[in-house]
Amino acid sequence: GYGAPYWHPGSEPQDLARQLHRYGFSKFVTFAFTGLNADWTWGNDFAHQAMLRFPDLILPLAAVHLHDEAEMVAEMERCCDELGFWGVTLHPWWNGYPENGPHIRTACAFCHERGLILTNHGWGPAEILDRYATEFPNAKLITGHLAYDDTYAEVVNKHDNVYVCTCLPILRWELERAVGKIDTDKLLFGSDLPDLPLPLSFGPVLY
Repeated sequence: GYGAPYWHPGSEPQDLARQLHRYGFSKFVTFAFTGLNADWTWGNDFAHQAMLRFPDLILPLAAVHLHDEAEMVAEMERCCDELGFWGVTLHPWWNGYPENGPHIRTACAFCHERGLILTNHGWGPAEILDRYATEFPNAKLITGHLAYDDTYAEVVNKHDNVYVCTCLPILRWELERAVGKIDTDKLLFGSDLPDLPLPLSFGPVLY
């Protein structure tokens, strides 16, 4: 919720916990948006405090900036090795970093070595994700925003360590097409909470 360049009201950890409990969610894999485009240390510290306050509910990912590899690795180590984060999240678009840049591979290798989650706003062409999934089978690779075209669906179904999440305002027909192409065990619910209201993304699934 704390993130440049805009602010979300009702994004304190207790606000998120209240919404999640209201709709019956027991676990929430999340990250601090600030970590992607402003002060990543501050943002990740905030996510850590949220985890400490709601340890059975909030499972944070380390949000890192892709341009400085040394700083990126140091922050991943701090968050995952010292603070107990569940993985890493990347957002090349927000960082102005190429989707096929070498530091993406650095994050894949880091998560592979530790068996962690790695979410990415966008992996670029499906063959890039295919290559990373093959090279780093111990990393749990997640692509966002319901990528379900034929090439992506083939990669998701091919690899045990690749998943796709629904983090956008999906339409019912989009979800129908996605489940027609993708193994439903590989389809994860994503909300973009608090960027988007939880019912906006959960409603089409229920419908």
